[in-house]
Amino acid sequence: MNEDLYDKMQELCEELGLDMDTAIGIFAQKMVNEEGMPFEVTEKDLPVDEEAERRAKRLKTAGIIGAIAALIGLVTGILLAVRSLKAHRR
Repeated sequence: MNEDLYDKMQELCEELGLDMDTAIGIFAQKMVNEEGMPFEVTEKDLPVDEEAERRAKRLKTAGIIGAIAALIGLVTGILLAVRSLKAHRR
């Protein structure tokens, strides 16, 4: 659990007169009673793994850079071929 989420949960628990262990115990019991999540979970509820997001962005950037390098290589090859054809025509 990231620090910000932990702090917000701790603050809310204090407002409700609970400690974190009790709140987690209540959640666990409710989950067992309902045989599943005691509420609907949507994508926005899922935790954000900031490091995974940074890695994904780096990989995406590396992929873009690799594609650009490949294009530069292709264009360079075409230009060299055109020069060679022009030289042979003379």
